[in-house]
Amino acid sequence: MSPHRGSRGVAASALILVAAALALAACKETLDKLPTRPDSAPPATTPLPPPTTQRAIGAQAPILSVRTVPEPASGSAPFEVNFNACKTTDPDGDPLQFTYTFGDGQVKTQSLCRHHHTYGPGSYNAQVCVTDGLAANTVCRSFSIQAF
Repeated sequence: MSPHRGSRGVAASALILVAAALALAACKETLDKLPTRPDSAPPATTPLPPPTTQRAIGAQAPILSVRTVPEPASGSAPFEVNFNACKTTDPDGDPLQFTYTFGDGQVKTQSLCRHHHTYGPGSYNAQVCVTDGLAANTVCRSFSIQAF
């Protein structure tokens, strides 16, 4: 290795170090010119509003499609009836809520489209209603239940 080649490498390294020092000094000078807050607190941020999960409810009522299994709903007590409203749709795409009134004093409200109920001996008038959140958009269908 020749002595000239080594000295060039040292000179190049020194040049790079000088350039880096000048760049660092320029950055510090720029930072020193920025205004500082008297309390040295970080800048205040404006909080974002919470994400909204509500949406407008459409004007169209749901289309209720409900049946009982068995159909017709009559049989020996204790008699289990399955109410299935899973083909119910809402033209606006609104979430649906179902209310099952069994006719024996029991009522169940849920987002599930099916429910079963066991009847003792007697005649009952059951009702399944669906709503999309607007009282005017509630649709119901009644069923006669006979358990003997």
